[in-house]
Amino acid sequence: MARRKTDASDTYTLLGINVSGFTAHIDASVSYRVRDPRHYAEDAKVYEFASSLEVEGACTYPEERAGDSCRLTVYGCEPRTGEFALTLADCHTRDDRGLPKYRKRGVRQVPVYAVPKGIGLLDRQRGNRTWSGTAWVSPQLLTDMLAVLPHVRPLYLAIQELRVERTRWIVRMTLQTTDPATE
Repeated sequence: MARRKTDASDTYTLLGINVSGFTAHIDASVSYRVRDPRHYAEDAKVYEFASSLEVEGACTYPEERAGDSCRLTVYGCEPRTGEFALTLADCHTRDDRGLPKYRKRGVRQVPVYAVPKGIGLLDRQRGNRTWSGTAWVSPQLLTDMLAVLPHVRPLYLAIQELRVERTRWIVRMTLQTTDPATE
């Protein structure tokens, strides 16, 4: 069986974005799952709450992306089973019999983990220097971001990006008052 090289093609990049604007959407509703008989389920939640924040700005770092525009949509998600509460043990891969997998490293057996690559994705739009992305965070983090955005200037978004082949993952996202390019 061929082994996939992970470290050779995976690259990390720190992006600095000067935030120029934002829009917020906060929604509360009675779930469609309880209003439509086609979707009835005894365990369906009656109320649904959703919030999102769209942040836009221009890249300041790295130099090859300086001036590129960026739009990032951040969703505040209520944790479902497993989301935001994953432990490393939860990421332990299993074989077809359901047993935990191990790999031999020298004389030791080490666990094989399938850790999520990121909290969101970044894409470059074809034909122009515009980046768009989506990230999922806890509702508390989204609330904290909404508390800071209208009151602080200048404001920057630092994104740690992981590029795996042609996919760009958002590994880390920080809303901060200092330009990441100067750190």
